[in-house]
Amino acid sequence: IPLCYFDLSIEDPAVVLAASSRDETAILTPQRAIQMIFDGWQRRDWEGVYALICADREGHLPTLSAFEAQMRAADVTLVTAEASFGSVDAGASTATLMVDGAVRLKDGGSRRLIRQSVPMVRVADNWAMRLDTLRALMGAE
Repeated sequence: IPLCYFDLSIEDPAVVLAASSRDETAILTPQRAIQMIFDGWQRRDWEGVYALICADREGHLPTLSAFEAQMRAADVTLVTAEASFGSVDAGASTATLMVDGAVRLKDGGSRRLIRQSVPMVRVADNWAMRLDTLRALMGAE
């Protein structure tokens, strides 16, 4: 783009704007979204997790306060979690990631996540996890 479009003091149309770089870490990929969910879960930042959760398959999504209450009641701790880069469908509306990790249950037991298939959906140009998927990872469904 010629710089003279933006700076009228530049008269030479051959002077162009430098290439603009972009910050790849600012792009919300399915893997970045799931990692943010896992980080929030480990910190018990339910408000942060809620921002990356969408309605379940039946269209139900509780209010933030109800969601926080459900998560505190479930009291499932994410010990470790690692997600693959995954694959995005041709329409770029869903992605599937594989997750390995471990959770500690309220009763003190534990559960391993071994190559757990985790679907992510695109909602308003952002990647999100369905509420029922999160509950399934917790062992609640």
